[in-house]
Amino acid sequence: AEKLGLGKELFGIISEAEQKENEDEAELLYLEDIISADPDGSLKRLEKDFGHLKRDSRLSPLYHFLVGRCYFGKKAWNLSEQHFQKMLFLIEKTTDLKSNLKASAFNELCRIYYYKDGLEKALSCTRKGLESFVEEGARKEYIYFLLINHATYLEQLNKDEEALKTMERLWGYLSKLTGAGIMFMLQPDNVLQMYITFAVILNKAKHYKRALEFVDEGISIATSNHSFDRLVQLWTTKGVIYDNIDNFEEAERFYLMALAVREKVINKERLAFIAINKITQII
Repeated sequence: AEKLGLGKELFGIISEAEQKENEDEAELLYLEDIISADPDGSLKRLEKDFGHLKRDSRLSPLYHFLVGRCYFGKKAWNLSEQHFQKMLFLIEKTTDLKSNLKASAFNELCRIYYYKDGLEKALSCTRKGLESFVEEGARKEYIYFLLINHATYLEQLNKDEEALKTMERLWGYLSKLTGAGIMFMLQPDNVLQMYITFAVILNKAKHYKRALEFVDEGISIATSNHSFDRLVQLWTTKGVIYDNIDNFEEAERFYLMALAVREKVINKERLAFIAINKITQII
């Protein structure tokens, strides 16, 4: 049967070990969907029920990827990085391409380096992630994450032309989706990051009207989702745009709005500093 290309499953012949491995894989994929909501519980479950997958298993790369995501959710950056690096080491020993675990791990690593103030290193990871992404593979949402992060890092490094090209590439993917499809593929925070990056790049290119349109769409989404960190960024960005077109009264109004909700944001020190700095420049 093997010589004829017929799988063992066709005849119901599957070993106990293979059956257990398939069951483990189904459970791991379930955990992948809930990690963001419950990193602590997911980590306990991985360590308790799936510790045997740490090595010498087809599922070892997936195991370390999920543990890395759990630690990321707990903001344990160093532990998270260790597991993603372990996953990348293990995946090189396999023929697995279509899972897109490699591209996904690079995306998670870029976020770690960004939070650890390693912008150039974060950008390098997005490049590697985009290079390794397989279009017809699984985890299709990661192409959007990688492109959004890539453009964001490029903009912050003042590589605006390349950032704009990256956003145009992203827009090409998004144009194939409906509004509901975009929200299905991306979390609201990813969508908001996209709107902010578009607005900042367009503002730098002096396309102020279009930049304001992206800001206003982002503000609407952030308000409905109570995303106060992003709302502060959007109001501050709107203030900057009005600043650039010499409408200082409107600029001050949006900087003050950003400061008014500073107690509700997570990253209050950095975001408040940006708004205060902008206000002092126009007073």
